Amino acid sequence: GSQTNELMILSNIGGVLLVSGDLDKAVNHLRKVVEKIGDSGHFILPEKLRFLAEALIHQNKKAEAIDAALKSLDISQKSEIRENIAGAWRVLGLIAAKFGQDISVNKESVNVSECFNRALRIFSEAKMEAETARTFRDFARYENQTGNSAKARLMLRKAKEIFKRLEMPLEIERCS
Repeated sequence: GSQTNELMILSNIGGVLLVSGDLDKAVNHLRKVVEKIGDSGHFILPEKLRFLAEALIHQNKKAEAIDAALKSLDISQKSEIRENIAGAWRVLGLIAAKFGQDISVNKESVNVSECFNRALRIFSEAKMEAETARTFRDFARYENQTGNSAKARLMLRKAKEIFKRLEMPLEIERCS
């Protein structure tokens, strides 16, 4: 009822703060949302943990970002919600890319490409085209930073084609 509505509103505000670049407020807000949800198993928890991880990446808080992303992945795998599982893999890819190191997931060391490829596979299988395109875009940024510009251009072209087909001009703009 009203608690679910409150959590949805608070979580949406946290997402808006993240997208708008107000990272300190986003982190504080998202931490409050995660704390408020607690161990209730609320369905929005994995997404909010991903948002929190993304904000923490931008603040260079590696350990906290990894912790939030791994919690998101764990909860998502237990609930078997593919969108959340793939989203967690994408955020883990962002973390590995930002900090230049593999990440230990269930005692397995996973590199940037493995994280992004797992996200792409799941999003593609689930026919979640917008999320597939967003993952191509994030992966392309990493490839470009590591000097693999040909691969980056190919991924960016795929992302733009999907966004164009889905009529998402703002997402196309974010590809530059």
